[in-house]
Amino acid sequence: MADSVSLLQATRPASRLIWAVTGALGVAQVISYHVTGLSLDLADGGWPFLVIPACLALTLVYRFARPDPWIAFGTETTAQIMIIMLLATLLTYPVAAADFPYRDTTFYAADRALGFNWRAYLGFVNDHPWVGHVFNAAYYSMKVQFAIVISALVATSRFLRLQHYALVLAVALIAAGCSSSSKGGSP
Repeated sequence: MADSVSLLQATRPASRLIWAVTGALGVAQVISYHVTGLSLDLADGGWPFLVIPACLALTLVYRFARPDPWIAFGTETTAQIMIIMLLATLLTYPVAAADFPYRDTTFYAADRALGFNWRAYLGFVNDHPWVGHVFNAAYYSMKVQFAIVISALVATSRFLRLQHYALVLAVALIAAGCSSSSKGGSP
């Protein structure tokens, strides 16, 4: 029991930081939806609004009523990651509604500077359809990948590593959103 309590206490500062980042994303979403006049339609795709509260309820049960740090930590971090992904996805709509100029020219120049030839890549994928199928399978396996990473890190008691994963995911999604909305480069 003492190990369980110390395990949860050791991860509390990072957990608070993740919740702060999540809260900031939530505030950004509310403000950006208000400014752009957008609203949410929960009729389709509302499953996160069921799964996230379920994870948080399990977190409370396994943190206080029936202490089990592995389950408590796993469900809390799962909820945090789901909230981060949900809010970051929802923030792409106000960014698109803001009507910033396209950055295609800038990204194309960056691709060329890195030696990436998108036409050759596209030609290769078109000539080898199985490659496209592999890429599609990899893309659509992201939810499974998140579940595997969370499960593996919780099962091996790598709680701080999992929290770092959640923070890096948040930073990456925020950076991707910012880079797609910044006005730099040519129109």
